[in-house]
Formats: sequence, C-alpha cells, structure tokens
Amino acid sequence: MASMRENTAIIKHLQVILGNDVSNDIVRYICSIEHAEDYDEFMENIVDKNNSGHVRAYETIKYLLFGRTSESITQPTKPEKPGGSKQSSYGSSSTNKKGKTRYTDIHKYQEKKKKLGRTICDCLGQEHDFMNNCLQCGRIHCMEEGPGPCLFCGNMVC
Repeated sequence: MASMRENTAIIKHLQVILGNDVSNDIVRYICSIEHAEDYDEFMENIVDKNNSGHVRAYETIKYLLFGRTSESITQPTKPEKPGGSKQSSYGSSSTNKKGKTRYTDIHKYQEKKKKLGRTICDCLGQEHDFMNNCLQCGRIHCMEEGPGPCLFCGNMVC
C-alpha cells in the first residue's frame, strides 16, 4: 500500500491524465495493484499515448508504485534509420539549396525503369519520391512504381 505522500503524488499525476475528476476509489484501486503488468493493462485505455504529458505522468505513477521497472511498452519508439533518409534517384521533383523545385523528365525516367520493370511499393511516397495519386481509386504512387496503369485499379497514372 502506498504512503500518504505517495498518494498525493499519485493524485497529482492522475490529474494530468484525468483532469480534476480523480476519485479516491481510483487512487485506492491503483495503489492496490501488485504487478506492473496489471497496472499497464489498467492504464492502457486511460492514457493518451500520443500526449507526452500523459505518458510522463503514467511513467511517474508506475515508478512510484513499482520502483524501477523494465522498459515500458506504452509509447512506441521510432526506429532510427542509419545514414539518414535515402531518396530514390528517380525523383519526380526535388529542391535545391535555393528552394527551387527541379522536375525530372518522365522519358528519362521511363528509360531507366524499362530495365528494372515496375514494382509494387507501399511506401505512400514517404520512402521514395511522391509521383501522383490515382484519380479513380486514390492510391498513392511513388516514383519506384513509376507512371503507367494504376497497380490497384488499372487507371492511368502519370
């Protein structure tokens, strides 16, 4: 069971998550939880994982109740890409240092792509340069997929 000082700290941090509507029953229940996994399960639907204030309050309460715990699973970490983000050499448009947009010639692109063939890519224009959306089904095409019939519905995408 948590001490009075810990209860006040828990209430303070719960107010970050729940607002001023923190009942003593909730505090008592949280203090009665014996395992960190049970705490994680209970708080999963309460904490907004995209709100850094909620996540910090959640972690602090967990620390107050269980001390140092293993790695938290509440906020997914973004994997670091080694060497920064790579852009395709086929880019439909790119910006130079002055901010001007430079467009590539589709005919040159098609000559390069003939050798490789068209491949389906699900990056939605985030890994490779964005090319265009299909006007019929709305599918996002990147330069890796290239111009031609939509790989989903067959409508022409340029």
